Amino acid sequence: NVKKKVLIFFEMDIKEKVEKELLNLNPDLINKLQENDSLVHFTRNFIINLLCTEINLDLSYENIHKSFCKNNNIDNEDKFNRYLKLKGMRFEDHKRNLINSKKILTIANNKFLKKAETEFLDKKNLLSLYSFDIIDIFQSDMAHEIYFQLESNEVNIEKLKLKEVSKKSLYKISSVALMNLINTDPLLSERIMNLKIGEFCEPFKFNKNWVILLLKEKKEAEFNEQTKSQMILSLFEEWINLLSVNSINQFLVK
Repeated sequence: NVKKKVLIFFEMDIKEKVEKELLNLNPDLINKLQENDSLVHFTRNFIINLLCTEINLDLSYENIHKSFCKNNNIDNEDKFNRYLKLKGMRFEDHKRNLINSKKILTIANNKFLKKAETEFLDKKNLLSLYSFDIIDIFQSDMAHEIYFQLESNEVNIEKLKLKEVSKKSLYKISSVALMNLINTDPLLSERIMNLKIGEFCEPFKFNKNWVILLLKEKKEAEFNEQTKSQMILSLFEEWINLLSVNSINQFLVK
């Protein structure tokens, strides 16, 4: 396991080490990196490489490589060499990247697992997957008329889709496949999360039109290995980016 003290001392020392690295660079190169908005990226890579160098883990390259080849359908030496050539990568680069990726995942898991679990519980409804229909209606009266027709079972969504062809100017229906609501407008996501499967909401004003939502399917989010990895790596990226920006700012003000 990665000891928390190691990470604490790393955070304390990193600004000084980044400053030393930047001082070794030609000032013209630093200016060029700044002009191209690449200084943060450069510093970020430096910090990650430094972190991976200072963290010692008992890792087997052979096992990691086997898993990598299986996941990428590389089943012989020729395919592997073609992969390296396609990526413009030396074997040593490939080996370092694989080892570092495992180190990063281990570090992220050690530092951010509890925070990821808390964030998951806070965002579980947003992370769940939803499939729904959106009825986008251009007039308030028509929106409420359609709602009452749905409410009284006078029509259903399929009948509305058939009528849509002849009433293009009045409404349109869009179907959304299973997706999470992380990047969805809060007004829409709140309505969707409050629906049960098969339910539709009352019409509400959204942008310039009126909207009725019908929830078709929902898959509850689970804190499985894939979700956990995505969340802890996202938190790791935020941490590294913050260290990079703070280190650069400290260097530039001197």
